[in-house]
Amino acid sequence: MTTARTTTRTARPRPAGEQDHRRLATAARARLPELVRAAVGAITGGVGPVDAPAVTAVEAAVLAGIDAVFADAPTPAAARAVLKGVGAQERRAGRGLERVESAARLASRAVWRRLTAIAGELRVPPVVMVSTVDALFAFTDDLVDAAREGHDSVTEPSDPRRAELLALLVTPGPVSDLERRAADARWPLPERVVAVVSDLPFRVEPGELDPRILANTDRETTCLLVPADVELPQELAQELARGRDTRFAAGLPMPVAEAHRSVEYGRRLLDLVERGSLPPARLTRGCDHLVTLLTAADGGLLRWIREDNLGPLAQLSEGRRAKLLTTLALWLRHDGDAREVAKRVQLHPQSVRYRVQQVKDLLGDQALEGEKRFLLQLALCTRTRGR
Repeated sequence: MTTARTTTRTARPRPAGEQDHRRLATAARARLPELVRAAVGAITGGVGPVDAPAVTAVEAAVLAGIDAVFADAPTPAAARAVLKGVGAQERRAGRGLERVESAARLASRAVWRRLTAIAGELRVPPVVMVSTVDALFAFTDDLVDAAREGHDSVTEPSDPRRAELLALLVTPGPVSDLERRAADARWPLPERVVAVVSDLPFRVEPGELDPRILANTDRETTCLLVPADVELPQELAQELARGRDTRFAAGLPMPVAEAHRSVEYGRRLLDLVERGSLPPARLTRGCDHLVTLLTAADGGLLRWIREDNLGPLAQLSEGRRAKLLTTLALWLRHDGDAREVAKRVQLHPQSVRYRVQQVKDLLGDQALEGEKRFLLQLALCTRTRGR
């Protein structure tokens, strides 16, 4: 859904120190293998092994960079074509551009370090290096833009295997041969996924989303699966809504084989929004509303916990009960720090201790210890949320 940048940067201003500039350029071309080794080593260490075709591409990019940086020339069309091809290849393999972008940045920094060392040997003035580094990183940006153009240019046909895999994963039940099915669907298998569900059907066009997102592009759908490590921006939901009043919810991250559980949490979030228990939003994220999800899981059990742990306070007047509950909640939150609680309720610390003792007298001395303490906190938390 990104817009390709089709313009190529124009020639950079020629740096100061013309003679030193030419000496550095000549030395860089003469030591091209050294620069390539540095770039490949950086990519291998930061991204992963580099195969022979990739080494050839790196060598071409480094040579093109020397020409562009030291000859005041635009990024060569041939170099852009190579990177466009790399971007397209990544898209066809079902990957985003993260690896390409990381490789380009790592290689650029490695080449810069080697150029700095060469400049030191030649005693090239720092002013020349300042303009050189600006040009080098501008060239790197050009290559990344070219890769992005290639990535965005690939229009993938609808693949029924991805739709079949999505349907299988969002349905409760065992999933057999998951790795093989994911490979057949050209879906890079993540460790965990987040289900994004909607209250109205929406359409995903082939090639519209990051290929790491599993979606049905054959027909309208109400669910897609997003790897847990992929950022899910609000703008995605806005764009998928196509101007309609569609609401989306992102369930909790789950192992891929349990993706249906993330779907269930997403549906529960939409229901909570519909009932007014959560504020309306284009995209509601489960990780932002864990307590609400918990308290909605079993209302009957939570009511019993509240009655069992707070029931003795029902005999008090409403005003006195409210004061004790407020003090108790703060006491638990601040681990019994009477001075901190006193600041919050504008009382003397001794008055806070007196109120807490009243609670103990009503609920029992063990009410603030161990499991009883946890249940008491749960009862107070769900009470303040109107559960």
